[in-house]
Amino acid sequence: MLFIFNGRVHLVEGSVLWASIGATIYCSVNDGATWSKKFKLDIAVKDRLYSLTRLSRRLFRKDVNHIIRMNDDYLAIVGFGFVYFYCTSSNQISNYYKIFGSRPLSVCVFNNILVYGEYKSNVKRSPINLIGVDRYAGSKVIYTFKNVRHIHGVHYDRFDNALWVTTGDRDNESTIWKMNSLIEEPVSIVTGSQQSRAVQLLFEKKNVYYGTDTPLEKNYVYSINRSTHKIKKIFYVHSSIFYGCSFNKMHYLASVCEPSDINDIKYSRVYKFNDDSIDSRDGNVLIRIKKDIFPMKLFQYGQINFPYGSESGNFLYITPMSLVGDQKTYQIKINSTKMAHDNE
Repeated sequence: MLFIFNGRVHLVEGSVLWASIGATIYCSVNDGATWSKKFKLDIAVKDRLYSLTRLSRRLFRKDVNHIIRMNDDYLAIVGFGFVYFYCTSSNQISNYYKIFGSRPLSVCVFNNILVYGEYKSNVKRSPINLIGVDRYAGSKVIYTFKNVRHIHGVHYDRFDNALWVTTGDRDNESTIWKMNSLIEEPVSIVTGSQQSRAVQLLFEKKNVYYGTDTPLEKNYVYSINRSTHKIKKIFYVHSSIFYGCSFNKMHYLASVCEPSDINDIKYSRVYKFNDDSIDSRDGNVLIRIKKDIFPMKLFQYGQINFPYGSESGNFLYITPMSLVGDQKTYQIKINSTKMAHDNE
């Protein structure tokens, strides 16, 4: 595991990497060997101060959350309460629009629209919106969910050209939804328990994969058969799952250090698997990283972030948050056979 950048890599496009430190955007064209500063987001003075250090970014939740490719000439940059559309050829922000709710846990691009779900505390269960952002027309409500706490994730499925949405948190709210277009109502695929509570979805031609996200029960990785919608338990994991990616025909999901009487809060782990994986939680661990010393309530749960972008290549990239190696990006050779490596 090689340290390559003193910030977070958000997007991988072959050997080209897009990253951020605070409000500043960087780019590498050689797999992270060297970096160039592209520009700095024009944000409020208060937000600029809050984003100066690692701890202040964690405490005030002030940083870039997502960078994703929209088309050949534009990136969408999500952070500091806004969606910014950045033209790569002119190196300029063309438009920006305010985010509804708090920072979204995930975003995706579906039919040239940036899609995200409202994410906020919402203890009263007020209606929660699925939002689409057009570079020219701005934000529009795609669908309003009722009787859920918040939207966990939105994911583009290239195999079916569909949009999948995950919601939580109570049993009846924990649902995996599918939409074939932005003008139809979502269809419930899996629902009704903490074992259908998820953030990240990963896709193959025959199956959809997810790891459960619950502090209340043991967590597992599941597959959903596309044809029958039947779920299959693949293996047990040590704690809640937030993020993941598919890379070189394998899948990667990362556990979270989240307050729980059941799950492990000392380490975050990256699990490497496919549908042939056996129920061996330690055997599927690619790497584990220890929680740092700062309290989770103030300085965020320990988690591992993956960039958007390439599904194949020479390297897998991870960025620990609130762990040892906080907000630094590491490069992992994907042909490495070493498993269960500790980073403490």
